[in-house]
Amino acid sequence: MPNTRNPILIVLVVVGVLVAAGLALLFLGTGSEAPPAAAPTPTPSATPTATGGTPTAAPNEKAVQDAETDTSLNLNVANCEGCLITAQPTSGSTDLQPVTATVSEGTAQVDLPTSTTYGLVFSIRGAGDGAENQDNQLVTLAADGATAGAAQPLADVQKASQGNYCWAGTVLDVATVQFSVSGDAATPGAAWADPALPTIGGKAKLSDGAASVPTELKCN
Repeated sequence: MPNTRNPILIVLVVVGVLVAAGLALLFLGTGSEAPPAAAPTPTPSATPTATGGTPTAAPNEKAVQDAETDTSLNLNVANCEGCLITAQPTSGSTDLQPVTATVSEGTAQVDLPTSTTYGLVFSIRGAGDGAENQDNQLVTLAADGATAGAAQPLADVQKASQGNYCWAGTVLDVATVQFSVSGDAATPGAAWADPALPTIGGKAKLSDGAASVPTELKCN
């Protein structure tokens, strides 16, 4: 009787060897691949530089008062197109004339000596139908309980009985601050900074978040 087991055994051995070789090649190929690239490190958020930014932290008082440069202030004012915004210096110069600019496309710009930003006071008045509204609304920079740099919504300003209005200033060449106004451009109501800004002295009573400009500005 012919022996049929040897051919079958040989075939099985050959198949086993081929399968083992294929698995070995697959394993070697997989192992040679480079590991997945690590996720990129997140880029830190931009912070104000010496030449521009949003100054939400209190600066060094002496650095501001001794500055011999000029600062360009970009005043972004929400909901008050055409309004007039005034920056009134209270210290840092013998020439303390107010600077007024018109809000156009949501922003106004004033340029003044950096030293006069210490104790700077802001106010807003409306302009409807081409007529200027003479009622100046004081801009509350930080209502009672507000933290400089933190969001300051209208509801918080309306709940406060008092607010600070004298800015601690900046040493930046270019600075941007954000103001909001309730009411409309013709008759603005409450005016406030959002986020809140660092302040010095100067408190005013608030009524539903609004305050008139004090006859005497006290920022020291």
